[in-house]
Amino acid sequence: MKKLIYITIALTIVILLALFLVLFILKPWGSRESIAEEESWDPIVRDLVKEAKNTLVVESLAFKNGERIPSKYTCDGIDSSPPLTIKNIPSSARSLVIIVFDPDAPYKVFYHWLLYDIPVSDRIVSLPEGISKDSITEYGLQGYNDFNKIGYNGPCPPRGHGVHRYFFLALALDERIELEPKLSLRDLVNKIKGHVIAYGYTYGVYSR
Repeated sequence: MKKLIYITIALTIVILLALFLVLFILKPWGSRESIAEEESWDPIVRDLVKEAKNTLVVESLAFKNGERIPSKYTCDGIDSSPPLTIKNIPSSARSLVIIVFDPDAPYKVFYHWLLYDIPVSDRIVSLPEGISKDSITEYGLQGYNDFNKIGYNGPCPPRGHGVHRYFFLALALDERIELEPKLSLRDLVNKIKGHVIAYGYTYGVYSR
């Protein structure tokens, strides 16, 4: 009887050790980094993606993930939106949303771009650089950013404030929701909440 108890205890310890290895030692660093990155996001955005899967792949030819964003795409340059490619879009997705924000801005998360109602016809969507700042474009509709302007306005951190991160977040929606141009972030979130089935992001950094 004692031998059986010892064997049971030993097996339990082995199982617990195996779980510890899987969850904390062998788990990819990228996953832990993603969790840490998302913790810096605005709660309104975290809540938006909490039921969705982080499966979209977002890339830019202008910069790699974590690299410095070229000044061309900032307020120190021509303030052009960078090229973006969204891959691994679910077959059930009907439209995409792009939200660009700076969680390191003073006082609050600062939003730089709302591009939404982006049509999906394939599992890959490419957006060129320099999308116009009109509220209605061939690539989708645009809302107000925190500069109180329509379209993209790039990184423009306070001088001497250090390095800021700029997240380019893509959301895949399960419906082609009827949306209007010139939405605010809160209005956009209220309309698409509950329809986000997948998300992904890349980020670049900038300082002045």
